Amino acid sequence: MLLTAASAFDSRRFQVYTNPGPFRRVAVGRAFPDLVVCLRPTVLVAAVGEVETASTVTEDEAAEWEALAGLGVERCYLFLPWGWEERASALLGDRGLEGRFILVSYRDFGGAVLLRGHGWEG
Repeated sequence: MLLTAASAFDSRRFQVYTNPGPFRRVAVGRAFPDLVVCLRPTVLVAAVGEVETASTVTEDEAAEWEALAGLGVERCYLFLPWGWEERASALLGDRGLEGRFILVSYRDFGGAVLLRGHGWEG
């Protein structure tokens, strides 16, 4: 799903770097978001994103979201499994992060992935 999320951004405008699992390649400050989206041809960070699964939409993960929101990056994305938007919104609300993240839901149809979101500008 990480590569699908990365490919959702317009490659003519953005260069997207990924930090899958334990592989930490590109930092923003001291954080290693799943996605680091930079404006081409610069290295200016335009957005960061986290790709979650049903098992990672948790309080512990919300602490990481809070850290990302504090990086000063204009756009923060959460890619969530279809149907988990309400739980993520509640976790964001508990931390005072309403409106700081663009929520994008994904659904895998046997290899074809559908993305939907509010405020989405991929």
